[in-house]
Amino acid sequence: MNGNFISSSGEIIPNAIAKGIDISYHNGTINWDKVKNSDVDFVIIRCGYGDNYTSQDDKKWLENVQACESRGIPYGVYIYSYAENVAQAQSEADHVLRLIRGHKLSYPVFYDLEDEPTTGRHTNQEILNMTRTFCTAIQNAGYNVGVYANKYWFTSKLTDSYYDTLPKWVAQYNSKCTYAKEYMMWQCADDGKVNGISTRVDINFQMKSSWNNGGNNNGNNNGNNNGDSKTEWLADGRREKVLLSEWRQSLQSGDKDRWLLVLF
Repeated sequence: MNGNFISSSGEIIPNAIAKGIDISYHNGTINWDKVKNSDVDFVIIRCGYGDNYTSQDDKKWLENVQACESRGIPYGVYIYSYAENVAQAQSEADHVLRLIRGHKLSYPVFYDLEDEPTTGRHTNQEILNMTRTFCTAIQNAGYNVGVYANKYWFTSKLTDSYYDTLPKWVAQYNSKCTYAKEYMMWQCADDGKVNGISTRVDINFQMKSSWNNGGNNNGNNNGNNNGDSKTEWLADGRREKVLLSEWRQSLQSGDKDRWLLVLF
């Protein structure tokens, strides 16, 4: 409404800049042409779950990622974690990297931390160690990485300051997100309806925020962590990455307009 996004209570969602969905095998076969023509701005695709076994790849991963790429739909990925030690966290990172190799993501790789019987039964320090292992591996391969969890986990388990350095995707099924810290995305419902998808689907809103934690989302296997860039997540899901040397060169040539979208 008038360029704003409206909550289930009919109120404007402050700082929301894009609407997205997250999908997996459980959403069945999707009519991506209809999704492309809907009000969905971006998609987060499940690539798999748990350790690095092909049997634990999401059965619709390749179909869904190819559909987004061929239609120019901005996307990121997530993996559902069952890790109980750092070795398994590393295996989950290897799982993601095997699947996203050769693909160009517009949104981060999200580490889905919510499984109470496995990861959730460990101490906060143990969960932190596993998260660091996973995220460092993804960053070192040249991708942006974030964490998905519900509000309870973020306020009771994922409380170390390390998490504040990562894009957060907060799940809270409510008319507003009451998580007090900064977050990149809010998953507000699991019963949304989108044209082209026969099942109910999770609805997300991207919030106004900037992140650059080491990746360029092209995958380079050497990290590109030299800090010589600035990144902003834009409303359409694209990341504008500016090499400072290139920026300076554009100023010298008088070509300033192309950088107006980038906030330092």
